[in-house]
Amino acid sequence: MVVQPPAGVTATQTGRGTARVTWQPVTDVLMYYVTIRDTEDPNSRPSAYNVTDTTLDIQGILPCSTYLISVSSYSKFLVPSEPADYTYTTNKLTPVSSVSVVYTCTTHSVMVYWSAVFGADSYKATAITENGTRLMCSSQSTSCQIPNLSCGQNYVVHVTPISEGCKNMVNTTWATFQTVPCPPKKLELLRDCSSEVIIFSWEHTNNTDHYMAKAVDSQGVVQECLTEDNSCYFTHTVCGRHYYFTVYSITGQCRSQISSTVDIRTAPCIPQNVQTSANCNSNVLLSKWDLAEGALRYTVEAFGNRGNNSRYNCTSLSNSCAIEGIQCGDYLTIYITAFDDECASPKTLGPVAETVPCTPQSPAAVKECGADAITMTWNMSGSALFYVAMAKDSDGVIHSCNSMDSTCKIEGLKCSTNYTAYVIASNFMCNSTESEAVTIETAACPPDHVSASLDCAANEAMISWRGQTNLNSYTATIVDENQGLLSCSSTTTSCRIPNLKCGQLYTVTVCHHDGICPSMPSEAIYMESVPCGPHVDSHLDCQSQVLTIGWNASRKAEGYMTVISDGTKQMSYNTTKPSLSVKTLECGRDYTVKVMSVNDTCVSHPTVIPVRQTPCVPSNVVAKRNCGQSFMDVTWNASRGALYYQVSALDKVGGQLLCSSNETSCRLEGLMCSQVYSVGVSASDNNCTSNESSAVTVRTGPCPPSQLNASVNCANNSAMLTWNSSPNAASYTGKAVSTDGHNVTCDAGTNLGCQLKGLQCGKKYTFTVSASDGNCRTIDSEPVIHTTAPCVVQDVVNTLNCSTNTLTISWVPGSMPVNYSATALAGNGTTLECITEASSCTLTNLQCGQRYTVAVKAVSSTCEGPSSVPEIVDSVPCVPINVQGVVECPSNTLQASWYAAAGAVSYISTLTGAGGFSASCPTANQSCLFPGLQCAHTYMLSVVALNNRCNSSESAKIPHHVILQTWLLP
Repeated sequence: MVVQPPAGVTATQTGRGTARVTWQPVTDVLMYYVTIRDTEDPNSRPSAYNVTDTTLDIQGILPCSTYLISVSSYSKFLVPSEPADYTYTTNKLTPVSSVSVVYTCTTHSVMVYWSAVFGADSYKATAITENGTRLMCSSQSTSCQIPNLSCGQNYVVHVTPISEGCKNMVNTTWATFQTVPCPPKKLELLRDCSSEVIIFSWEHTNNTDHYMAKAVDSQGVVQECLTEDNSCYFTHTVCGRHYYFTVYSITGQCRSQISSTVDIRTAPCIPQNVQTSANCNSNVLLSKWDLAEGALRYTVEAFGNRGNNSRYNCTSLSNSCAIEGIQCGDYLTIYITAFDDECASPKTLGPVAETVPCTPQSPAAVKECGADAITMTWNMSGSALFYVAMAKDSDGVIHSCNSMDSTCKIEGLKCSTNYTAYVIASNFMCNSTESEAVTIETAACPPDHVSASLDCAANEAMISWRGQTNLNSYTATIVDENQGLLSCSSTTTSCRIPNLKCGQLYTVTVCHHDGICPSMPSEAIYMESVPCGPHVDSHLDCQSQVLTIGWNASRKAEGYMTVISDGTKQMSYNTTKPSLSVKTLECGRDYTVKVMSVNDTCVSHPTVIPVRQTPCVPSNVVAKRNCGQSFMDVTWNASRGALYYQVSALDKVGGQLLCSSNETSCRLEGLMCSQVYSVGVSASDNNCTSNESSAVTVRTGPCPPSQLNASVNCANNSAMLTWNSSPNAASYTGKAVSTDGHNVTCDAGTNLGCQLKGLQCGKKYTFTVSASDGNCRTIDSEPVIHTTAPCVVQDVVNTLNCSTNTLTISWVPGSMPVNYSATALAGNGTTLECITEASSCTLTNLQCGQRYTVAVKAVSSTCEGPSSVPEIVDSVPCVPINVQGVVECPSNTLQASWYAAAGAVSYISTLTGAGGFSASCPTANQSCLFPGLQCAHTYMLSVVALNNRCNSSESAKIPHHVILQTWLLP
């Protein structure tokens, strides 16, 4: 019989040169025949094996080979079946499953990482650009580095596993990356000479996120521009600088190398600090300036006010330039421009330049009558800012005047003298040449030997002088300190001037007139007028009543006279000082004060002022107060000179009460309790207030005591009051008033506490305290409310429920809401209690057979009331225990017995039997006899305990029942 070949033949490489062949077993086959043939070497002999298992480990497996493995099953007769063939290939490496790269832009290299392939000895990583350029690295581990990468390229990386010359060229997994961009090329610069903007552009580079452009000027100042575009606008460039531009590309965290450099110059800067001035002695205009950065040459242009006849220019390689042939009296507008080989700076306006002023024309001179001066006039010349007119006498002495107009007065000249006069023009930098000269004679000389005297009585000035016989008239003039003028005229050598002002220093001059022109005034002399009456001020010290009189010192006054009068008497004082103090004036009187200035010849008119002395101090001050009122009335005697009065009451802490009156009484409102006031009265007129009168001390009634505290004694229904002292109090009284009007008081004297006795139970009392100073009693203090201890509970009723052994206690509630505590005290010391706001409560869990003492008391928030009259309540008796029965056989009598039950007064024992038999035996003892029982019957015995209120439950029948059987005697 032919057997089946094995199924599921497979081979697995177990090491370098070893493999394991496995197959599925075939039923009833004990041995298999295995052959292995190298299909790529037909000349090699196959290997054959007889195997009793379903696995075979083979040796000598060559790499990169293909084997045909055949497995046959042997029959029982060792006849092989058809073979099951399996083709096994060695070391056909699988592709790498993952490839990753880490590109480093600073070293221009990439690190390649891949997953290991089973059987691989080494690996080769290849990076390929889009144009096919290849870079490689090899490694026996799972990473290697590819250096020398090109910029701006996209690379694809493959990894090939290798084992003993075998390679897996299937590239199913790869990685890509981009290298850093290349430096930008085709750099260009665009600049407009009139703009401060330079446009820098370049050609886009591959794989670029953005660009960083940089400009560095010749001073080392750096500007940077970050952009995604291929150009940057560099604004705010500085004139006259040489700029150098570079750019590099940026991708992610990498950047390219820096590009080549391009450069350009900005337009020259504007020349600064331009200054232009004319040469005062020639027709040359010189301009100077500071050198401008970037400039190679300069051009200066000047434009005057005379059109094309006044246009000038010059060119210079330095910082100055001279223009020749300029005209006098011109204003020139100056422009300067800087140049380099490509650009010019903006044309800049400099300061206006002036040429030398032209000589004034048509000078003329006129003498001033009555003055030491002449007036010059002339025609104004162009560009002159001011003029100087000069007059020179025969001795060569020169007098001059300055003017910005076409006229000028030269003063300080000699009288009756000939002068040569001329004019020059100036612009503060240059002067013109002298004008044509003119000759003129000054006014005549004045009179001399002038004198002045004062007539005090007539208030006139007498002026005299020495005259000349050939003159027609004279005029004398006096001028006061305020330039007020008085004069007199005469054909003789003296005259009088009346109506002088007092206290003036007059300036006196005299001039004469020849019929055409008055002479210059004479040399001034000075004269004092009659002294003025002083300007008087007075100051009265209202408290000291000292009058101080002061006045301004009068010029030339040698002393002062003061007269003080009250209409009936007069006092006079002489002093050399402009002040006086008088201490002897009477209070409340009106005075007239006159002050006059005195010198050795004259007495001034008096200055009169009224003065009123301080009012007199009020007297006989009386202050009255009434109990319970917050005011007091103050009276006093009238004071001389008083128009109204002010009353002040000052307490010890500085508080003040005030009232005012134009009569001799006043009411002070707002008195405070427990205060001591010092009362004074002052009198006032419109200027002064007198000192206060002698103080009057007034004590106000005490304040109601504060901080009242009431403590109720619950045991005896008394209360202890305490309080803080009240100033001015001579005694205290405590008081308690209940809501129904019950009143209790206590007198404390000067103590700060007292005890109130006789308070009624269960009442709410209002406690207060009042103080008295002996005359007035305060109102009651702030009240304190307390409740006395509750009263004894009345009409207590105890009800015992015999079936539940619970006790219900009830009572009549009091008039105030309180809690009630009902207690039941057993003879063994245990206590039951219930607390309620109602008028009854129930006590449960009473112990059987106990005698309870029951009482009720009321409990308030502060006190416990006394307990009610105790009552005795006996609880339900306990159930009798240890019930036993003994049968007396001869007499069929049952003797029952039991233990005494607590609380029991008597017992009832009950015997029940069949057929409705029942017998009871009441007794006060713990035993009972049931005679005449029938024989051979079963009975049930139970016992109940009794007291005067309740019966106990029956004693237990089961399981503690005593079952009795009577026996039939033979």
